[in-house]
Amino acid sequence: MKLTPHKSSRIRQATLAFTMVEVALSLAIIAFAIVAVIGILPTGMQVQKDNREETIINQDGQFLLEVIKNGQTNVNLLAQNLEWIESYTNTIQEAYPYPLVRSNLLNGNYATNQYAYWIVGLLSAPRFTIDTNAPSGYISNWVQAKFVANSGPLADRLTENPVTRTRDFAFSYLVTVDIAPVVLSSAASNANWEAAAVLQNNLYELRLTLSWPVYPNNSVGNGRKTFSSLVSGKLDRDTNGFYRFLPNEYNGLP
Repeated sequence: MKLTPHKSSRIRQATLAFTMVEVALSLAIIAFAIVAVIGILPTGMQVQKDNREETIINQDGQFLLEVIKNGQTNVNLLAQNLEWIESYTNTIQEAYPYPLVRSNLLNGNYATNQYAYWIVGLLSAPRFTIDTNAPSGYISNWVQAKFVANSGPLADRLTENPVTRTRDFAFSYLVTVDIAPVVLSSAASNANWEAAAVLQNNLYELRLTLSWPVYPNNSVGNGRKTFSSLVSGKLDRDTNGFYRFLPNEYNGLP
């Protein structure tokens, strides 16, 4: 015996299928959602990149601040991650017999610990130094250095080839240093002149400005952040003209 489906059953089965219009509308909705997601991805990646760079700057800024404050001249990490450093006196660039450019270190011209000593010695230079021979009675110093991130990914800090410049695309920043003695008010100075004079002769304001990112042509992006701290101690200068804070030593009356 042959059974045939009831007419109403055939009609019900036909109404359960998707029409071409419904399929087209579904594809349009999915395509719109995918386009929206793809459009958000670059923004999300940029936010992640900015947050990563900000974290590196915060860590490196505090690190450099502590190194200079404590006069630590044996931090070889600075030498390993330095790209170059420039020092100017009265807008004239200092001509060192040992230019502080990373290629010199990579070529084996200098030892890492010696390089680190020079770096801290230049970064610790005060903004102004007294010079009776100068027309204004003082000379101005300006120091700027470029570093690859000390706390960044290890791949960015691997030793590069001085010819191929393999670290040119690593995240880097510029450091500008400003060190000036703290000037006390005349009221405080008059109240206890000797104590105020000794304090002013051993108290400095240290300010570091980090600018990032630095591109291969040494142009700088829009990132800026300043780190500041007070430093108590003697600011010493050796026979080679390098400065260094000595936190455990103090000057007497000026």
